[in-house]
Amino acid sequence: MRSKRHKIEHDGIIVGAGAAMPRHPLSAVGGPIPTEGQEVPTASTSASTTKGTFRFWHEERRFKGIGERCIVQRALFEHGGVRTGGYPKTAPIPGPLGWQRPGDWDFLWAPARLALRAIPHLKPGQLVSACPGLMSITKKRRLPATLKEALGDMLAWDIVPHSFSLPEELPQLTAHAASVSSYSPEAGRVSSGTANGTKGESEVAAAPAATGATSSRTQELWILKTAQHLGKGLKLVPLEAAAVEAGRPRRRPTQKPYVLAQRYVDRPLLVDGRKFGIRVWVAVTGFNPLRAYLHSNGLVLFSTHGYDNSSWRTEAGDVALGHITNYAQNMDGTVWNLQQLEGHMGTETYGKMWRQVQRNSALVIAAALKHIKADHEALKCPSGMTCEVVGLDYLIDEDLHPWLLEVNGTPSLQVEHEDARVEQLIHDQKYGMVQDLMSLLGIRERFKPRYAALRAAAKAKQQAVSAAAAAVASNGGSHAAAAAVAAAAAAKPSAALTRRLREQMQPTSDTAVIARVAEEIMNRGGFEPLMPLMPLDPQPGLSIPWDPRDYELRRAMAASREWQHSGTVAGATAAAAAGAGIANGCCVQQQQQQQQEEDDGEMDVGNGMAARRCVAGSPVESDGESDTEDGDDDDVDDSEDD
Repeated sequence: MRSKRHKIEHDGIIVGAGAAMPRHPLSAVGGPIPTEGQEVPTASTSASTTKGTFRFWHEERRFKGIGERCIVQRALFEHGGVRTGGYPKTAPIPGPLGWQRPGDWDFLWAPARLALRAIPHLKPGQLVSACPGLMSITKKRRLPATLKEALGDMLAWDIVPHSFSLPEELPQLTAHAASVSSYSPEAGRVSSGTANGTKGESEVAAAPAATGATSSRTQELWILKTAQHLGKGLKLVPLEAAAVEAGRPRRRPTQKPYVLAQRYVDRPLLVDGRKFGIRVWVAVTGFNPLRAYLHSNGLVLFSTHGYDNSSWRTEAGDVALGHITNYAQNMDGTVWNLQQLEGHMGTETYGKMWRQVQRNSALVIAAALKHIKADHEALKCPSGMTCEVVGLDYLIDEDLHPWLLEVNGTPSLQVEHEDARVEQLIHDQKYGMVQDLMSLLGIRERFKPRYAALRAAAKAKQQAVSAAAAAVASNGGSHAAAAAVAAAAAAKPSAALTRRLREQMQPTSDTAVIARVAEEIMNRGGFEPLMPLMPLDPQPGLSIPWDPRDYELRRAMAASREWQHSGTVAGATAAAAAGAGIANGCCVQQQQQQQQEEDDGEMDVGNGMAARRCVAGSPVESDGESDTEDGDDDDVDDSEDD
């Protein structure tokens, strides 16, 4: 049966909410299904109102793991959120999705594919957990193409191993294999990476080294990838067989086609004879100017089997387990945090590697800017209404060069491991990042202007209604009374208040935008700003559509002497001081701008932004859509890094 509905009070404003069986004091949606004979809570047995500072919708059914253990949901509660939607996994009916109820939330947390569907329905001040345009790097087949387009071949193949998107670039893969087969073995072995991350063009074209004892480059290995997640659908083959295997028709209808052929990094850095990968998180909070932050937390995921470069395939033809670091393929294996890796490598060696991770992460996000801007424009979505956390997976080679293997949209935030100590380590890394994300977004204070606008609209409406009622009483059914009623229906707050609140919800002026960025920098916690590492200066091969605000942000950060881009505590303190300096510099101009608004004319307040709206043509119940649609499915909760 359907749960009864109740309402939530938010600073005096009553708004619609979800089902009335709270599992958390600040949740307005149903809890677990009661067992047989258990009393079903009703509106009379549960609180009729719940107070908070903003409403969020958590699409629990679309994420892995039990909802009560969801660290994002817990962080949102702790930062003043009231959960108003997203049916629990145990609910007897699927329920609607967040994008189908755009009037029921201020912040939508959903897998990227679903969150993107809410963007056409956004009102000022709302926020969704997906950034249009980032699929240009979170899709396996699109990542290499995006990097080549924005950075040029030489720089792209210094970040990711040489790759070909399939099936579009199958002819190029065939031609590459043919050209390499004529390569003279006497030319010597080519390193799969360099310590400082730089190469000559001939090295980039030559790509990887030989595998095993032979130095013949025709024996180099390439890995073929499908659009599946969790490490499924991988195949490791010699280069000369890669094009043949990639072009072979699938034998069974259930077999996924290959979407990417990528040079295999054959000389990985090992710890106790085992291969490992690094998962780090980057938050993208806006594009004008582009803002991206790399968190200092991360996970080091080890293969449960030893690495043997002479045995890379099983008898069944699958990739040998010692060659895979994906967590789903190494369930309950060894997991470190980055501090443990630093302790093993040594501070100086680790620092050299980490600086390359920072540099590569900045370049990857910058490469997506063209697509981010284009997709936001197509959806008529201004900067600042979207945010997204992506997971970057790096493999470190013997030369300490970090190779980016993929960028995961909606990276797993599930916490699960058979070893309680390792599970706690995973929790601390992920939850620390999520808590800092809430601070970075200013989530506790972010939606106050939105509710101030609602209160102002409600007050203006009430005053107009009272005036209309008085006019009707004194004039009967005259034209004057009808005009008063019409005026009440169209009532709006003062133009000055409207403009000020709209600017607070969605800053448009240069000063207000830079001030918001400064607040991000001050409140970023463990997130390291990547903006100083982005290539704003013109260079051959670069094609990135920077805006004047990107240069202004760089200038403002450089002008703050306290600013230092480093991962140290001193650097974090200096960055906060720099952010404060930038914000203070904007404060006076903002006050002058607000004073000027006092004399402006009437303007639409958008007072229907919290009203519940039905999406045309959208069913009320779940649409049955799978997050693993045709094509790449990297943007589902992948559980790779648990």
